[in-house]
Amino acid sequence: MKRDTLILVGAAGVALYLVKKAGSVQGAVQNIVQGAKEILSTTNTRFNNGWRYFDDGTAIDPFGRYYKGGQLIYTPPAVKRPTAATDEVFKAGTFDV
Repeated sequence: MKRDTLILVGAAGVALYLVKKAGSVQGAVQNIVQGAKEILSTTNTRFNNGWRYFDDGTAIDPFGRYYKGGQLIYTPPAVKRPTAATDEVFKAGTFDV
């Protein structure tokens, strides 16, 4: 089989899976368009602990790590933070007076 045919068959398989999971084509499209809805506190605001919770079982911690059903599924890449006085953020600025 050619590569294009394999890609087409794979995409069709994914589409069928989404339709089966949603119960109908309309349900699958609605789930894709709407996505998960955020769960808010009783005051209709985000929780004060820094976490975000969604109705599909996803949670995002204050550091951007994603959890699904209690299992870590994504960790954002590490970003170098300034740690020494020689790093740019610690240098004094010059001001025109």
